[in-house]
Amino acid sequence: ITFDKVEVSSNASAFMVANNATLTVKDSNVAAACWGIATNASSADQNVTINLVGSTLASSEPLLINVPGNLNVSNSKITGACHGVIARGGTSVIENSEIVLNYTNPFGDNIDDMLTYESKNWGTGDRVVVAALTMGNRTTNAYQYPTKVTLKNTKVTLEGGNAAKFPVVYAYANSTADKGVTFNYDSACTFTGSERGLIYGSSNITVNGEAK
Repeated sequence: ITFDKVEVSSNASAFMVANNATLTVKDSNVAAACWGIATNASSADQNVTINLVGSTLASSEPLLINVPGNLNVSNSKITGACHGVIARGGTSVIENSEIVLNYTNPFGDNIDDMLTYESKNWGTGDRVVVAALTMGNRTTNAYQYPTKVTLKNTKVTLEGGNAAKFPVVYAYANSTADKGVTFNYDSACTFTGSERGLIYGSSNITVNGEAK
């Protein structure tokens, strides 16, 4: 299904993608209270594709891919209030775009509790480390597949009064090497808004060809 030049507004979530579906959002504006575009990890082998082209996407949790599918973002702006982009599996390519997290805590979470996900197993949904870009997985019995993210000419930014609390980018990988995190970005990318910067929390993470 393709949404071309549309305005989407939801008091809940906008798009859930599953079961061999391809969603393309082109030249459109999407705003949602909860999830903007998300997958459901109830089963891994869903063969989903998400394309966001020339669009804006704003929600509490704007973009989640947590299955071995494909995410393609180009010439778009993604703005979140709880996370920016969560890539907990699959292959994501984001180019000529902007990811902004302004953590305003719309769900009333305890910020200190959210920070504990940097030192404990992650839960489901948005129970993961808060960052503008969160990659990989930290559990032992779920989401056991690799995560690959490539950024090209993309700005990743933390804004607002809570920006300093969180990393701009955070990655954690499964313990099996072939189910780890591969992260590549070019020299045109920027990562700003917090001195915490880019944090790689485990082994089995490769960044621009180098093991972390």
